[in-house]
Amino acid sequence: VMRRRTSIRLEPEMWTALREISGRERCSIHDICTLVGMRKKENTSLTAAIRVFIMLYFRAATTEDGHARAGHGSF
Repeated sequence: VMRRRTSIRLEPEMWTALREISGRERCSIHDICTLVGMRKKENTSLTAAIRVFIMLYFRAATTEDGHARAGHGSF
């Protein structure tokens, strides 16, 4: 990431989410992680920044209609 060798530890669900995002955006996971690495705050770990990116990505895609179709809120 950003021409540096790095390792990140993410839950399997986070890796799945990254694969879904890279497919939708037609880019590599490497591209996403590089972009996140460039935009994150200096004191924030890359792993934390990637988790926040994933949450914000899907949050931005959420609509009330999609929420209702998925049956959310009907506990």
